[in-house]
Amino acid sequence: SAPSASPAPGASTDPADVSAATAAATGKHRGAPAAEEPAPSYTVKEGDSLAAIADANGVKGGWSALYQANEQVIGSDADLIKPGQNLEIG
Repeated sequence: SAPSASPAPGASTDPADVSAATAAATGKHRGAPAAEEPAPSYTVKEGDSLAAIADANGVKGGWSALYQANEQVIGSDADLIKPGQNLEIG
């Protein structure tokens, strides 16, 4: 009969640790996919305008792109943004 292999000194034999180490070494991970980071957002303050927000945050396409991305929040008038509205800027 062949001798049994013993783990390296300090190596874990806990199945969860072994599985995690194997996944890390092979690049194969089980479970839920990594969560995506939420899109950056901006909370409208008194005196803000879409143009100023877009410029300050480097929004590609300027104020019109910012409006299009947030039309559901802003409503039909791009000139009427209200303090407290949360706009996606990413």
